[in-house]
Amino acid sequence: MRSLAKFLLALCFFGAALSPEALSAAQSDSARVLLPPFGTLDPVALAPGDRSGRDLVENLFAGLTRYDPLTNQIVPALAQSWSISPDGLEWTFRLRQEAQWVRVRNGRVEAVRPIVAGDFVFGLRRACDAQPPNPVAKTVFVISGCRKIATTNPLLIDDLFIARELGARVANARTLVLRLEFPTPMLPHLLALPEFRPVPRESVSLAAENGDWAVPNQMLSSGAYALAARDATSLTLLRNPLWHEQTGTIAQVRVTFAAPEAIPELFMAQNADFARLDRDSAAQLALSAPETLISAPSSAVIMLGFAAERPVTQREALRRALALAIDRKALAQSLGAVLPTWRLSTPAAADVALAAEAGIFAPELAKAQLAAAGYSGCRLPERLELVIEDTPRMEALANALFAQWQAHLGCNLPNFRLTKRNAEVVRRLADGTFSTIRTTDPIRPPMWLFTWSPDHRDITAWAGDGAHCRYGFLKSYVPCGDADQLVNAALLENDLSRRATLIAQAEQGYFGENGTFPVVPLLIELDFAARRALQGVSAATPLWFAAWSR
Repeated sequence: MRSLAKFLLALCFFGAALSPEALSAAQSDSARVLLPPFGTLDPVALAPGDRSGRDLVENLFAGLTRYDPLTNQIVPALAQSWSISPDGLEWTFRLRQEAQWVRVRNGRVEAVRPIVAGDFVFGLRRACDAQPPNPVAKTVFVISGCRKIATTNPLLIDDLFIARELGARVANARTLVLRLEFPTPMLPHLLALPEFRPVPRESVSLAAENGDWAVPNQMLSSGAYALAARDATSLTLLRNPLWHEQTGTIAQVRVTFAAPEAIPELFMAQNADFARLDRDSAAQLALSAPETLISAPSSAVIMLGFAAERPVTQREALRRALALAIDRKALAQSLGAVLPTWRLSTPAAADVALAAEAGIFAPELAKAQLAAAGYSGCRLPERLELVIEDTPRMEALANALFAQWQAHLGCNLPNFRLTKRNAEVVRRLADGTFSTIRTTDPIRPPMWLFTWSPDHRDITAWAGDGAHCRYGFLKSYVPCGDADQLVNAALLENDLSRRATLIAQAEQGYFGENGTFPVVPLLIELDFAARRALQGVSAATPLWFAAWSR
């Protein structure tokens, strides 16, 4: 009876309406995948936290470039080649001749029409328009005129205005020209993001009243897979035989959506070949099937941040003292499912050893810096408030930090005050959205804990995205210094090796023994997944089904 129940469950979740011949074929060339529910399949409208949506869009819609999760490299996708003007502001992309929009009809993937430069222009117009469906991904502001379009009064926006302002034009059907606001050698990394991808105008024009145009037989795809079927709890993708990279062997991907807490049980019932797991689900599965678990460093870094506009945390020596008194390895052991880190450039999966670098843990030097700040013996002029997201995990991390500062600096718990807020408030504190000038805004607390992810996975640019004095997301208001100048130089450097060297030097300036510590990187979150009998699989986001094989 138990076996029958499992069989019926499998039929329910993975569609048993297959002929015996099809079922036999599916065992060798299909994959059954479990994901949490997704938000949208519209590349422009994807929210940063919609991981399932990003996994699916990665396989359904291609960009000029793509991120390879197995190598952590950016590789060409729909772009055959490109050239850059001498001033670095104009990029000309030549599209692949064989690139086609495809759809599924009668169970087969068929070509509909070529992918042309105008499809990219149409996609960018939607990405830069502040009106729905776009959540205004700021990365597109690198395109000339995009910020102006997104911030102009919508009543003044029309097609003529966008055509005049947007720095994207069609040279011919297979040639796209992008004009940038400033020289950006990392542009190929940005172009791998969903908001830069071409969108089929004819599919969008057939959108339902709720704006959803990702409908089988209607949606055109430009990626390695096409949408064959979709219902409330699942969808099916078929391999695009016209895709230029034919590496893996998986011809069909059947995706079922379930609540994260239900995924381990479904996976153990042998209803899936692959499952995306959250931290709790991975811990649950580790008890029953540890051999199926895989993990990879994510793009999320947990860090301690400061408000340098406050008199106490304005003192560089105090920030340095607090940072040098942190034992990251001990933090990682107490928190679990993380790796210690002292940097913002999270290493590739192949370089996990780098993540184990615990940074400088120097209690005696930390005490000397505390004395240099004028607070010997941790005699602070005020209680240092630490704001955290209201979760047990963040509370545990905050208390572990307090304990380390007590042990290594002689501070007492009354030196600190822990305040819990919702995630949005903490994000605004870290981003400096609370103004330091407007008296109507609350005063920022001296410190906060925040989990931050960069806009893209160019690891040599993360320090700039996060900690730069002017452009970084994490606003400490520490005055610009030598480390920021090194980041500026790195962002204009075309040679990847030289750029990485400059960022490494900048990170020493931010986070080394004599660092300014605008923020303090602490821990790297891990991505988790479970898989059976599949090769070419990574737990990193986004998933790339085209590399999978049995």
